[in-house]
Amino acid sequence: IGHEITHGFDDKGSQFDGYGRLDQWFTNSALAAFREEAECVADLYDDVPIYLDDEKSSVVYTNGHLTLGENIADIGGMKLAFYAYRRLEQQLRDQRKSPLGEDESPLPYVYVDDDIVRRHTGFTKDQLFFYSMAHNWCTVYRPDYLAWLVKSNPHSPHNLRVNLPVSQFPEFGKAFECSKSKADNCAVW
Repeated sequence: IGHEITHGFDDKGSQFDGYGRLDQWFTNSALAAFREEAECVADLYDDVPIYLDDEKSSVVYTNGHLTLGENIADIGGMKLAFYAYRRLEQQLRDQRKSPLGEDESPLPYVYVDDDIVRRHTGFTKDQLFFYSMAHNWCTVYRPDYLAWLVKSNPHSPHNLRVNLPVSQFPEFGKAFECSKSKADNCAVW
């Protein structure tokens, strides 16, 4: 859902006002900042080699401008989903309802401490969030179809729809104890 909402504010959707009319509603400074960040995203996704065989002898390169709207939505949607998950976690933590159901909660979930989840799964809840997101994009393509997709589809290859958005999100780095300077991150929203 966050991905689709973000489309309203990507390189195409941002050109329309709240009534669906083609209208420049950004201030000039906001538009300049948007274009700068969008170009950062386009550059991030531009010229990424996609190998079509195990020997890496056949390769195609991505076009960050072709996929810009979808890339902005992938990054923004991941962030919205993560922060929605975090908000739900906080609401559950605040309520601390019994797993036995003695108190009826308006939320259909029970808060479980991160150490319990880690003990049973080997992962933190934040790590499981990102694994779940990545699992959604597990795909194998035939080489000729993948080459065609990279050249013509406004969506990035599935591995990039995971690897590049998380590489730009400091919360991913915290979850997996990776270090990356915030100054290195591209994100429009």
